[in-house]
Amino acid sequence: MALPANKNLKLNFITGIGRSGTTVLTQLLNRHPAVHCLPEANFMLFFLYHFDGKTSFAATDIDLIFEQIDLFELSHPFVGWTFDKTETRKQADAYLRENTTASYTELCRIIYRNFKVVGDEKTNAELLVDKNPSYTLFMPQLSEAVSQAKFIHILRDHRANILSRKQSVYLESPHVAYNAIRWLLFNKKAMRFGARHKDKFLSLRYEDLARDADGETEKVCRFLGIDASIKLSSLPVLQNAEAESPIMPEKFKKRFEKKYSDLNKPVNASRIDSWKEQLSTEEIATCDAIC
Repeated sequence: MALPANKNLKLNFITGIGRSGTTVLTQLLNRHPAVHCLPEANFMLFFLYHFDGKTSFAATDIDLIFEQIDLFELSHPFVGWTFDKTETRKQADAYLRENTTASYTELCRIIYRNFKVVGDEKTNAELLVDKNPSYTLFMPQLSEAVSQAKFIHILRDHRANILSRKQSVYLESPHVAYNAIRWLLFNKKAMRFGARHKDKFLSLRYEDLARDADGETEKVCRFLGIDASIKLSSLPVLQNAEAESPIMPEKFKKRFEKKYSDLNKPVNASRIDSWKEQLSTEEIATCDAIC
């Protein structure tokens, strides 16, 4: 079976601790005709240690990948994308039949291409962009597996990030010190990687993105080597997040409702300094001391 013409789409990653604007950046970039952004799905990282470097894959290996996608979707529905599992499996099987030496990265690329964006199937896309906050902790491993990959890291003021996490009903802990330590860990990891790989790492501030979406996405487009003249903030949103909450445990349902309602909101610069009023003096001092 012939694969789509855009089979060699370059794979890139968006990183940044949750509640830092990674989803907002994904939504903006997906308006660009050359960029095919993907839903938050972690199958590539999930199997990276097990499958990276393999050159021969059995049907049971592919079964595992699809099982993980199905399980992950239960708590992270792919709202804004369609995914034809039957067609994707046919393409993956065809790739394995036609190549005596297979690549885990190419298998992942086949799966990624089949997450079709609702409203634009991205037939003219030049790049794939995969966003997941957990990637921030594994950038060296992803870079080794996908040597040409570029990483766009988004950094949000620690106090604003901690306030957002504290106010998010679906997160594990609203504890200020706990979230300050997480912020520090994620961003130190990212900056350490960026210092060693300056040619493949771009860091943005969420506050700059909120104040000047077109200026910051222009930087990203230049970094990725695509047309940087398109004013992305003026283009229509592709990932319409109006979707009925699926049947799932209450904890995940709240997460779903919060995350996907946020997708329909414009970038809001007015909340940048909300932490000044909504965190106590003691909480701010704790954030600053740790971060």
